[in-house]
Amino acid sequence: MLQTSIIPTVEDLDPDVLSTMNSLQCFKDKEKLVSELLNAKHNTEKVVYFLLLDRKLRNPSVEDELDVRHRSESADPPRKRVDAVQFGGQARLSLGNISEGSPVASRRALKVQQV
Repeated sequence: MLQTSIIPTVEDLDPDVLSTMNSLQCFKDKEKLVSELLNAKHNTEKVVYFLLLDRKLRNPSVEDELDVRHRSESADPPRKRVDAVQFGGQARLSLGNISEGSPVASRRALKVQQV
């Protein structure tokens, strides 16, 4: 089980994660998705959001541009996107208060929240 936090405002939502979730068939209704993410209660949408955000923080998609060019014959090779997880200029995962009904955090989750 994953512990989820209360997300205070729409501005606190990660745009990359929100876009990824919205592209999934089960989360097509963006208004409902945002509403569920801002809800104070633990729910499926929040679990998926925090799993994707955790993955993004642990595995950023940054690749050296010169390294890409060396492996490609093309003048304009495809590049990985660059993820920047910042809220108010600070990278973080924990948003503060735990969602109502969220399970107790494991040791690993506590380490991630201290980012």
